[in-house]
Amino acid sequence: MKKSFRFLGLLFVATMLLCLPMVTLAAGSADENVFVPKDRVVSTNYFQAGNSIDISGTLEKDAYLAGQVITVDGVIKGDLFGAGNVLRINGTVEGSVRFAGQTVIINGKVGRNIMVLGNTLVISPDANIGWDTMFVGNLLEIKGDVAGSVLMAGSMLKLDGNVAGMVNTEVDSLTLSDSAKVGGNVEYKSAKDADISESAVVGGEIIKKDYTAVNKKIVENNVGKAMVAYATAWLMFSLLSLFVIALVMIGLMRKLMEYGSDMALKGFWRLFGIGFLILIVTPIGALLLMFTVIGIPLALIVLAIYFVALCIAKVMFAYILMKLLFKWSKAKKEWHPVWMVLVGLLIFVLIRMIPIVGWVFGFIGLCVGLGSIFEMKKKVLKSL
Repeated sequence: MKKSFRFLGLLFVATMLLCLPMVTLAAGSADENVFVPKDRVVSTNYFQAGNSIDISGTLEKDAYLAGQVITVDGVIKGDLFGAGNVLRINGTVEGSVRFAGQTVIINGKVGRNIMVLGNTLVISPDANIGWDTMFVGNLLEIKGDVAGSVLMAGSMLKLDGNVAGMVNTEVDSLTLSDSAKVGGNVEYKSAKDADISESAVVGGEIIKKDYTAVNKKIVENNVGKAMVAYATAWLMFSLLSLFVIALVMIGLMRKLMEYGSDMALKGFWRLFGIGFLILIVTPIGALLLMFTVIGIPLALIVLAIYFVALCIAKVMFAYILMKLLFKWSKAKKEWHPVWMVLVGLLIFVLIRMIPIVGWVFGFIGLCVGLGSIFEMKKKVLKSL
């Protein structure tokens, strides 16, 4: 089962890395509210972002969507890649669904796999999933039909419907109701026993792997593994968080990024000095403002902008780092900015994990990145 959850983790990382560039392209064509009417047919890949997205027509290829509320009442003949708060599928997605967000509700049909990273996934009584369901989050509730298997890591799994394959899960709570049917094994890892109704039908075995009853050596090994797992998770979280910021920046301010990186190539240590001053002076200034009642709101605004700038500075330095590497290697052609930033961030995050050297490298990168942001701000102000 460990291999299954390792696979699940790698699968979600790979899925998010593939989804994010596409969702960012969608963000480039953002509207407040988007509606595809019932009689409209889109024959190309569909990229869109907005506050509310309603697909009532037919999309003949893949859909890449980013929005607060996404509703699919029509037909998507390809795959759906998305990110947002709520996704409702009342119609049909003939391919797979890959989504990162808060809540996903399936009332219709998904032809292939569902892969969701979020808080809640509900598969309603009338829903039908053609292949497997994979979920990382809080609550998975299955009331409809899943033709494949269910693989989950999270808090609660409630099964009231039909799963043709196996159920493999690591949860705090597992419930199989009277109407639950599982064609294969039910394998679960939990601190407590599953609540399985006597009327529930399980075609295979029910296998529990308990968290307890382990000896001291195993506990020590698990602590070590947990520390490695935590470090790896933090590394991936940092990388993905910064990559999301980078994708938004590339979509909205690519020319400014080019300008900021060019300025860094021309005066690396000058920008380091400017960034160093910003890094030190800004929090001190905000602290002084807090001593005045009137200045507290302004101080909070300044600090919020400051912390956002620190994140952007890391992205900028990753881009600058790759620009420097291409310059030193005398390469004839640079990569696409998305790949430049991704590789640059990976190098940045990995080097920062090295004791002492990583701290120095990170400090220099932060200062240079802040300096480049300062130059970008100057350019914007001049153009006004």
